[in-house]
Amino acid sequence: MSNHYYDFIKNNFNKDILRSIGRNAVIRLFYLEQGEQLHLNNDRKERRHIYLLQGKIENNGLQLETSNTYLKPNKQGKLNIIAQNNVLLCRVNLDQLDFVISWQIMLHDANIEDEQTYKLLKKICRPIIFSAVPMDKIEFLIQSMIIAKAKAGDEIFKQGDTADTFYLINYGHMEVWQQGLYDDQQVKVADLWPGDHFGDEALIIGGTRNATIRCIDDSVMLTMNKDNFETLIKNPIVNEINVKQAQQVIMEGAHILDVRYEEEFDDGHLPNATLIPLYELRNRLDELDKNQKQLIYCLSGKRSAVGAMILREAGFDAVCLHNGTRDWPDPLVSEY
Repeated sequence: MSNHYYDFIKNNFNKDILRSIGRNAVIRLFYLEQGEQLHLNNDRKERRHIYLLQGKIENNGLQLETSNTYLKPNKQGKLNIIAQNNVLLCRVNLDQLDFVISWQIMLHDANIEDEQTYKLLKKICRPIIFSAVPMDKIEFLIQSMIIAKAKAGDEIFKQGDTADTFYLINYGHMEVWQQGLYDDQQVKVADLWPGDHFGDEALIIGGTRNATIRCIDDSVMLTMNKDNFETLIKNPIVNEINVKQAQQVIMEGAHILDVRYEEEFDDGHLPNATLIPLYELRNRLDELDKNQKQLIYCLSGKRSAVGAMILREAGFDAVCLHNGTRDWPDPLVSEY
């Protein structure tokens, strides 16, 4: 790792930040014992670099044992690593690390008067949803956030409530409970921890909450109102295009992703589209190619806007079709 990155991390990031960096896959460590092998794809588009921190390895036939050595992939972008003794490797996403460093510098220079707010933001190293926000807007984004507290047993909001706030957890543990179309009652679908955010999907769609958020522990959150969310987060993240533009990106090789329910897809979908319902999208990102542009659509454009946000947060080049299939001029493909 280059010295200026290493020195900045060592001198400026406390243990909470380092845990958050690891959790968000900015930096990931790999431990190998003698004889173990590791095969990785070095995604040049994401600028993921692999470094040897300790030990001796063979990589693509070359012997290496110098600390902090960058491991060069072969022509196919692959690393084929064999540990010659006990080894420590480090994978760094340089683009995301640049955001981490920029975020910390912006916090330092933001002149936040409320000391508690500053301390809370300082502990949150890289909220993923903020990564698409232009850096010149980050300071205003920081200033717009307000502290909110909740006690164990509280419900932050209920499924069906009107959406007016975005939440970022700084401290505490929460659960997500949801009643689907075919459920008789709410079921637990996820846990939320410090650094996680929620409330964004309903703000992007413009509808009501699709789940209930319950506090398991006493919690502290940073919140943002609807207007600031739309200006600072939704608009930079969600890139809507019209039919003519969509047809052009399809001609240029974009992958077409349908995020509706299976019944809707079977009734009529765009030619060559892949179906991944929106509620499954976060858990099926590995089925999509990050090197291919993603065109996302639904019936009205609302669900696809959320899909575009999810993919953009995960590092995809994603756009969504404004007004969805309602404006599509050509016949849709039916499975019946």
